[in-house]
Amino acid sequence: MKYKNPPISKNVICFESQVNWNEPIILCEGVFDAITIKRNAIPLLGKFPSRILVEKIFMSGISDIIISLDNDAINEALKAAEYFRKNGIHVKMMYLKDKDAADMGYEKFYEELKKTKEFSPEELLLNKINSL
Repeated sequence: MKYKNPPISKNVICFESQVNWNEPIILCEGVFDAITIKRNAIPLLGKFPSRILVEKIFMSGISDIIISLDNDAINEALKAAEYFRKNGIHVKMMYLKDKDAADMGYEKFYEELKKTKEFSPEELLLNKINSL
């Protein structure tokens, strides 16, 4: 275990004052990932977006989201991608192999981000089939 979150509510938006809500946002798991990503990154403090974050996304009119969760959270990332996509938001899904953003470093993360394409209905279906 790298670090342990304190036993308080996770219904917050970390680094909210640093987010430009007129630009695409990047959802990642932890604060060290967000610090590494630097630009418009919001740590979920886990694998699921908080209620207040989801509300803020819809209230702000965000049109593009990049989901960059660790490899062990692929099912949760797929659920989030499907939810946002069904609600009219363009989603890109980053499939991080063995390392999270903090382990990859800034340059490598953005190299991988450049290769990332929009999450499609076909991709969702294939992922659901593969998880069976």
